[in-house]
Parts: sequence; structure tokens; C-alpha cells
Amino acid sequence: MGPASQRGKYVWLGLLGVVVLIVSLASVAGAASIPPAVALGIVAAYLAVVLLSTVKIDLSALTQQAKPGRVSASMTAAARKAWQRARNRPEYGMGPTDTLVDIGFLINDKIRDGSWDRRIANAASFDDGYIQPYLKLHVSSEYTDRNVMIDFEIYDRLGRLQFSHRIEEFLREGENLILCDRQLALRDNETLGRAGTWDVRVKIDGALAAIHEFNMAASDDERREQVREAEAEIRTARIADEEEDEAVPVSLEDLLREQARRTTSRR
Repeated sequence: MGPASQRGKYVWLGLLGVVVLIVSLASVAGAASIPPAVALGIVAAYLAVVLLSTVKIDLSALTQQAKPGRVSASMTAAARKAWQRARNRPEYGMGPTDTLVDIGFLINDKIRDGSWDRRIANAASFDDGYIQPYLKLHVSSEYTDRNVMIDFEIYDRLGRLQFSHRIEEFLREGENLILCDRQLALRDNETLGRAGTWDVRVKIDGALAAIHEFNMAASDDERREQVREAEAEIRTARIADEEEDEAVPVSLEDLLREQARRTTSRR
């Protein structure tokens, strides 16, 4: 409704209010044949008309306001944590047009027959074949049908970049599942960092949007080597303790004898 229509509505309500006021005063004063109860009903009806005319419930606006709440409720726990971590960084720049719904990665292992075993995982290991990140975005209707550049990055426990790949994606209204078209090799990759807490970071048009942390476990061979090294250290420490226990302690006589020998040699 435009400004002119709004003004016309208020003028009409004002004129109607004047008529209702005159009728009500005349009824109270006994100058009109209208009973006071009827006049009171007219006043109540007028107030109801004013309320319905001035308070406009915009259903479309309510629907738009409810959408973020529904999207927020549908966010996975991983997406919520990833969004909160990114939001605390100064380089965060995800606008209100997009909402992170989910984030994670696939573990891809090649089977002997040449096929692939793919699974969504919460953790990874250096014994796995490949790791392939993904995310799901919800795009509102007023910002749909646009191209964006999305960067997928994987950092090791020391904050060193181990994987980076950029893709161009066309965003449509609603949910958009975006899978990185490259993957990071894990098994037998000697260039990777150490096991520990790693993270997948996603940037949209250069602005940080999500940081998804996950655990990168050591390979079975590395764990066995760590066990062997720990056992060897324990054995070495035990032997050193035993040799120390077997050593003959120095007596007071030995100390006095050594002191006398040094005194004699200085003369």
C-alpha cells in the first residue's frame, strides 16, 4: 500500500471517528433516540475497524523472517561449530545471504576390483586413501542464481596448509550441496604433517565462512613404531636405574683418604 492510500485510509477513519463521537455524545446527553448500550456497541465496532485497518499482518514478511530460524534449526552440529569458529576470526566475511547447513568430508578408498568405497566420516587416518571436503549452503531467494568462488583448504595440527583447491559454483535458491572436485591423498604421503587436530576451512569469494575441526589419527605402522620407541625408552630407563642401584656408595673413609692424598701431593 502506497503513501497516498495510507493517507486516504487515515482520513476516512478520522471522519468516521468524528461521526461515532457525535452519535455517542448525543446518546449520552439524551439528545438522540439511540440507547447508550447501542452507542457503546458502535464505539466498540469503530475501535475494531481502526485496529484491523492499522495493524497489517504481512504474511510474506513473516515467512521471510521465519526462514532463518528454520535454517538455523536444520544446521548440523558440525556446521554450527564450524560457523562459530569462523565468526570469531577477523577474516570472517560470510554475509546474511547464505547460511551454512552442513560441512565435512568424504573418505575415499580404492578397492582391489577398481571400484571406490566412499563414506562420510568425522575423523580420518593416515591409513585412509583420500579425503574430499564438502559443504552445504542455504541461499535465500533474493540472492539466488549467482556464481561464487569457493576455496577448500585443509590445515594440519601446526597450522600448515596441506591442501588447497578453488572451484566456481552457481548457487540456486534453497540448499546447495557443493563437493570439492579434488581430494588429498593420505596413505603413503610422506609430505603430510603429524597426526592431531586438523581442520577444513572454506572461503566464499575470498571471505572465511567455516572452520571444521577433525581428528587425524596416525597410521597403524606409525602407532606401532611409537609403541616400540616408548618400550625402548622404558627399558633404557630401567637399566639405568638398576646400574645406579648396583653402584657402591662412597664412604667417609674414601673421602678422607682422597683429601689426604691431595694434601700430600701439594707439598
